[in-house]
Amino acid sequence: MHCHQGTIEHIHPHKIDVKIVSASACAACHAKSACSMGDLREKIIEVSVSDSSGYQVGETVVLEMSVKTGFKAVFFAYFLPFLLLFSTFVTLYILNIHEVVVALGALSVTILYYFILSRYKKYLEKQIVFSIQPKT
Repeated sequence: MHCHQGTIEHIHPHKIDVKIVSASACAACHAKSACSMGDLREKIIEVSVSDSSGYQVGETVVLEMSVKTGFKAVFFAYFLPFLLLFSTFVTLYILNIHEVVVALGALSVTILYYFILSRYKKYLEKQIVFSIQPKT
């Protein structure tokens, strides 16, 4: 299981919004103030629950995601678009098309992929599921 600690922001009848702080590897670096590369970003994760009455706004909770689900998320968000971008780039380059067209074509395929992905958001929300546990 992959876990993140978060704070409940909003409670709905069958959904809880949890704020987590996502830190890059630079955020833990001792020299982050000197290079200004470290970043901390807050994200709101929607977690479906059968009964939200046992939770309170401001409560610290732990979000859990299975490793398989995490790999699926990485596949759709990073690996597949990279594969599409790279294969389009190589294919157009091998066809001896002008470099500008090659770059625009690869970029267009990637943009189209993310547009299609956004159309299937509801499906992906069912596939990539978080569970919520009270912090002990």
